Amino acid sequence: MVMHAPDGRRVAPREESLPAGTTLYRVHWSRYGPTEYNPGPTPAAVTTRFASFGAPTVPTLYAAETEDAALAEVLLHDVPVTGGQLDQRLVRSRVLSGITSTRELRLVAFHGDGFRRIGRDAADITRTSPRRYPETVPWAQAVHAAGFDGIVWMSLRHDSAKSYVFFGRHGKESDFTAAAGVARAFAFQQDMDWLTRKLLPLNVLITTAS
Repeated sequence: MVMHAPDGRRVAPREESLPAGTTLYRVHWSRYGPTEYNPGPTPAAVTTRFASFGAPTVPTLYAAETEDAALAEVLLHDVPVTGGQLDQRLVRSRVLSGITSTRELRLVAFHGDGFRRIGRDAADITRTSPRRYPETVPWAQAVHAAGFDGIVWMSLRHDSAKSYVFFGRHGKESDFTAAAGVARAFAFQQDMDWLTRKLLPLNVLITTAS
């Protein structure tokens, strides 16, 4: 399928399908359910890579191929690779959930030869610093306008696994169901203890702010 790049060029992006029944992982605010899309701010304002845009704002759901990638992309997003600390209050407001796709989802792949397909480098789209997130949003708009369900790329903070953003549809049900047996609410001590042990080899400590 051809789509219009932000600069107006007609490009044929690399397409990738996520089969129905695929389980992914996400770390999200506890106020949202496992399969609930984030509605984003109104009016739309850039909050992260590829979001947000549209009027009304297009809801988004971020996920990852593995638990480790989901944790790295969210909880470790601002922690240096040398290690650091996480505020316990922030961690307690988050949940790790497994989600399973209910239908085949059509995605644009920004990895592999996906960059040559659109004539742009990874450094301009999936390897940017947070201050350049606004430059990535027009690509998400282009993908959405072409009728795709989302974008897949290699995680920046856990680069052996894929990251995903899925676009919600106003008034439509989620394209995911909660995966049985995959849920950790870090407000509960047993799940906080699990996370503490998991992060220890990475030199990341969960601390109580003074």
